[in-house]
Amino acid sequence: MNYNAFRQSFCLPKPALTGANCPDQTGRVHVVTGGYGGVGLKLAEILYQHNARVYIAGRSPEKANKAVQDISARYPKSTGTVEVLIVDFGDLTTIKAAVDRFTAKQQDLHVLTLNHGIMFTPTGARAVQGNCLQLTTNCLGSYLFYKLLRATLVRTAAKGQPGAVRVSWAGSMAIDMYSPSPGGILFEKASNTPQMLDSHPQYGQSKVGNMLLAAVLAREDAAANVMHLCFNPGNLNTDL
Repeated sequence: MNYNAFRQSFCLPKPALTGANCPDQTGRVHVVTGGYGGVGLKLAEILYQHNARVYIAGRSPEKANKAVQDISARYPKSTGTVEVLIVDFGDLTTIKAAVDRFTAKQQDLHVLTLNHGIMFTPTGARAVQGNCLQLTTNCLGSYLFYKLLRATLVRTAAKGQPGAVRVSWAGSMAIDMYSPSPGGILFEKASNTPQMLDSHPQYGQSKVGNMLLAAVLAREDAAANVMHLCFNPGNLNTDL
């Protein structure tokens, strides 16, 4: 096993922040993509339990509505809200409409958690616009969603403390285990676009894309007081 993957799986420190000691989220607005399953669902539960306004974003209305019902029933004392935001990150044409629906309701956005993702789709699988399905869903769709929400994030950050507004990009230990080496992403020489690889390395390079975006945007948005970070969700027993 790659050393970094081993370290991220078995050498984890005790968490400083958990659902038990999460501070009150009253007045804070969160968007959690892929928030109706796995890590995203648990995060949405914690945030709502601590009185946040939470939007669960994803492509399945059935799963999203069930998550909203379950979370609301589980924490009846919460003063927060939890709502559905339908968007298909494998179809880039759905993203602006989802952002428009969100901004019609909310003037602020404190945390955008780009948790959604698909993994190990058949080699050659393509998204609606013809790009690689994994790369589009995991990386390009996330970037477009962020770009269209950036004005809201910046406006919110102007009113808060440093670090209060952030964008979290889902990485993976697949960055170390599966992505092409060196560089993490292989580009076509003629078009300078990412190559279509086999399923596992394609997933790895889609996660490298998120890591690189987080790094570049952290520098670009520093003056606007918007923090970017890339997280490893962990090799957990989730729906994925």
